[in-house]
Amino acid sequence: MNQEGISASNHLKIKKELDYTKRVINEINKMKKGSIVLMGQITTISKMRIYDPKNKFDVLNGVRVSNDILDKIDNKLHDFYLKKIKIVDK
Repeated sequence: MNQEGISASNHLKIKKELDYTKRVINEINKMKKGSIVLMGQITTISKMRIYDPKNKFDVLNGVRVSNDILDKIDNKLHDFYLKKIKIVDK
């Protein structure tokens, strides 16, 4: 135990959590507030191009978009791609 009465294992655990918290704060500070979706820029990508998060310990692990936002994206994708197709009767 150290002067504060914290065991070495607890001290290590607290240090790891503090380091992780600092990484999360750093990553959040890099993100733009009020992100937008540009429908014309949506494309498929290879899993090989995803660099973060790769595992459950990465900072961005668990970041999710709400169902409401996903529904709005779905509707805009439908408008963007399917309303441009004109069906001609023969």
